[in-house]
Amino acid sequence: MLDPKNKQLDVYMDIVDFLKPRFVLMENVVDLVKFSNGFLGRYALSRLVGMNYQARMGMMAAGAYGLPQFRMRVFFMCALPSEKLPLISIAHT
Repeated sequence: MLDPKNKQLDVYMDIVDFLKPRFVLMENVVDLVKFSNGFLGRYALSRLVGMNYQARMGMMAAGAYGLPQFRMRVFFMCALPSEKLPLISIAHT
């Protein structure tokens, strides 16, 4: 299972599973998809797909959108099958 330091990801997924919102947006540090050969990113994606969500992942530089710091962020955009997953490009680097 997940390292106790990463329990917030597990809790977030449990909340999504309980509430079953039409859309889900999750943002985190890029290390989510780099750490341990991408384990946490794969875990998040597999949980969302396992809950029957359409899922899209992308990265962006926060500073490109007016934030006072230049950090890369990873985003997961998800939607239930009954919804149209927006075709928004979030792969700015």
